Amino acid sequence: MTDPNTPADPDQPPSGQPAGEPGPAQPGPYSQPGGYSQPAQPGSYDQPGGYQQPGQPGGYQQPGAYPPPGAPQPGAYQQAPVSQADEKLWGMLGHLGGIVIGFIAGLVVYLIYKDRSQYLKEQGAEALNFQITIVIAAIAASILTAVSLGILFFLPFVVWVVQIVFGILAGLAANRHENYRYPFAIRLVK
Repeated sequence: MTDPNTPADPDQPPSGQPAGEPGPAQPGPYSQPGGYSQPAQPGSYDQPGGYQQPGQPGGYQQPGAYPPPGAPQPGAYQQAPVSQADEKLWGMLGHLGGIVIGFIAGLVVYLIYKDRSQYLKEQGAEALNFQITIVIAAIAASILTAVSLGILFFLPFVVWVVQIVFGILAGLAANRHENYRYPFAIRLVK
């Protein structure tokens, strides 16, 4: 049995109430005594359209509404370009640091500055590739020394001298802000 005051269409006001006037307060999940209902707070799911963060109109955005990849994001941190003096310093450290800590120096320069300086990207990759080549040569020299029962004992020393000589040459070229290419290196990183 239906109530005569309940409309057949839920969008229609109950009978006896003029259209356009709000009906009596309905109890809701946030109802207070006396029929008062709290308005939805920003940052809640109660907003029409889904979750809405404070200060963001419209709630959840559809996937097509996001800015395209590579577009500057509002409030995004923009990195400053690298000065020529810093390029000289970090280029030199990438090459000379390879003498002391191996490929880690070139890797650090490459990863930190690849998006900020084309020069440091190239020199960091060059230093990294040369140091990877030196590691491979040192392993091969050690294996050859062991296999030859010590006859080729000088090979690891030769690899170490080559690393120092070419590291210094590259560091000096970087200090003059020149692009240096090692005469031999396995170029894995571009």
